[in-house]
Amino acid sequence: MLLRCRHQVLSVRGFASAAKTTPPSHQQRIYKSAYPPIPATPVTTWQLVQQAAKIFADAPALICGISHKHVTYCEFEDTVLQVATSLSERGVAKGDASLYLAKFVVTHDSVENAATDAAKSESIPTDRIFSVGSSPSGIQSFRHGVRLSFWNLAVNALQWQTIDKFTSPALAMLPYNHIYGTTLMNGVLLSGQPQVILPKFDPVTFLQALQQYK
Repeated sequence: MLLRCRHQVLSVRGFASAAKTTPPSHQQRIYKSAYPPIPATPVTTWQLVQQAAKIFADAPALICGISHKHVTYCEFEDTVLQVATSLSERGVAKGDASLYLAKFVVTHDSVENAATDAAKSESIPTDRIFSVGSSPSGIQSFRHGVRLSFWNLAVNALQWQTIDKFTSPALAMLPYNHIYGTTLMNGVLLSGQPQVILPKFDPVTFLQALQQYK
């Protein structure tokens, strides 16, 4: 019994030794996806959205889940171009960052204490309330900013098209200033399906929109 155990140990050691001397080749380490490859030419998400706007020009792109008014892909593209032109005329150039600054913030009293306590804990004056978008949730560590290129966002949107085929309107509940919400927005825009927008989560309006646009 002892000899058999030793023999097994020696066999395992011999296998491990042989494995170390014959590492897998580079070709053996290449894993191929079952999905089609993403185009290697870098593009921006906006370029992809403009391509979608040409295909789905008169189709609804955004629908308000409360008023049920909609904006077509063509109208959406025109509005974005108007805003971009206005910023450019005011001196905003490539590489610049734009930020909305409010004189004061109006919020619901149910979250006022949480916002005030958080500001005090970081020695931030309570009369200066601000938010930073596209930040990780910090589930496993402290919050920290992540730098994402337009190519990162474009690839993410293109990858989504290969695995999720939207065949009905999408109910967009995530905030667009969150990176997950941004990814959802981009992915749906490329699909040609509209996304139904709600100003906040409310069970009644959510279920009504779900029933109407499912």
